[in-house]
Amino acid sequence: AAGEEQADGDDGDGDGEERGGGGAGGPLRRASAARMSRIEKLDLALSRVMRSETPSKSKVEAAAAAAVKLSHEHAEDVVDRLVDFFAENGRGGQLSALYIVGAVLDAERKRLKTRFLADLFEGRLRLLLEKFRGGDAKEKLQVSKVLGRWAKSRTFPEDRVREWARAAGCTVGVEPPAPGDA
Repeated sequence: AAGEEQADGDDGDGDGEERGGGGAGGPLRRASAARMSRIEKLDLALSRVMRSETPSKSKVEAAAAAAVKLSHEHAEDVVDRLVDFFAENGRGGQLSALYIVGAVLDAERKRLKTRFLADLFEGRLRLLLEKFRGGDAKEKLQVSKVLGRWAKSRTFPEDRVREWARAAGCTVGVEPPAPGDA
């Protein structure tokens, strides 16, 4: 019932943290357990995205929300995990991974009003986007749309976004690449 404590000391909010007090391990032990729990939640959300060929917006947003929550204290871990996720999932998963990165950066910009994660991702995106160079026109169109959102929202400087588009063999925005550009 409402107001009853969990017998195991869990505060009941589903994040794996215990409520108040010190004890053996104290706050450091609880923080470590909570971090592991958040990483596990991120991994679970990422695996749910990969269950279908075309991920749903809700699954992408759930993965992005888990990443943003973890990033408050472990931003570099989040970036490393999402870059690894991109590499682990081959051709089919790379577009899903790009959608998640896009959703994370949108959430950071809109809700947190920061660009710390964007700064951490910026140096890695060219290598990730180069993987789309050999993709088909449909895939490149989707990459173009993500890049277009980043240019429009000024998530990254426009010249940087255009550089990434060239690396991916596509354009910035919704236009499909010209036959000679790919």
